[in-house]
Amino acid sequence: MDDSRKSERYADFGRVECAEICAFAGRLDDIGLGGFKATFFSSVDLRMDGEYEVTLRLSNIAGEALRLLAVPVWRFDDNTGDSADIQLGFSVLPALDFPLLEDYISKMDGSGLRVSVAGEVEFADEVFEEEGPCQFL
Repeated sequence: MDDSRKSERYADFGRVECAEICAFAGRLDDIGLGGFKATFFSSVDLRMDGEYEVTLRLSNIAGEALRLLAVPVWRFDDNTGDSADIQLGFSVLPALDFPLLEDYISKMDGSGLRVSVAGEVEFADEVFEEEGPCQFL
């Protein structure tokens, strides 16, 4: 799944909304200029050859949502145990709010939070410079 990515992905959290796919919002797992991964916790109605207008409510943009045109690339149903999670991978077409996505990704690029090919979050050392002891109140 991850080997064919054309752009870097960044760890992020948000909501993925598309009534055509699912009545309930999904969770954004990672995002990049080329696409995003979402997890839905209810059944989905998805045509792999379709284009969908999705709304992303991103954790770092308070109150503002991005409308994107997305195409499904892969689907993974995790029907193990009590879980019925459905993971979906989408590529993003350069339409609607794509310029806002480009701005958002450029800010994420400086955050140091990247998703590795194995799907693990990697932290860049330059983001977390040591300035002294950390104290919590």
